[in-house]
This record gives sequence, C-alpha cells and structure tokens, in this order.
Amino acid sequence: MYIRLKTTASWQDKRIKAMNKVISNYNLSTEIFIEEYNRVCVSKSENKKQYKGESNDNR
Repeated sequence: MYIRLKTTASWQDKRIKAMNKVISNYNLSTEIFIEEYNRVCVSKSENKKQYKGESNDNR
C-alpha cells in the first residue's frame, strides 16, 4: 500500500533534490553544497526567485 504524505514539493525540496542529483551524477563531495543547503533550509522565501534575491543581498 502506497500512502502519499505530501502531494506538492516546495521549492526547497526541489532545490535539495537537484543538489543531491548533481552530487550523485558527478561523484562530488557533499561539502561543496553544505553552505547552500543550510541557506535553503533556513530561508523564509516563498519561492526560488525570492531566495535568489535574498542570497544576492547577503553577499
């Protein structure tokens, strides 16, 4: 029996999935994405466009 817990994925879920895909496809170390992973997890942005805007302001 398959139970779907979440029907839609947030932009954070999609971004983390994309980072994991890059890591596995290119056999990279996870250390490369640690800082971005943390920024994505703590972000209060509603979408990726807002996140990109706030990450550019922090640099």
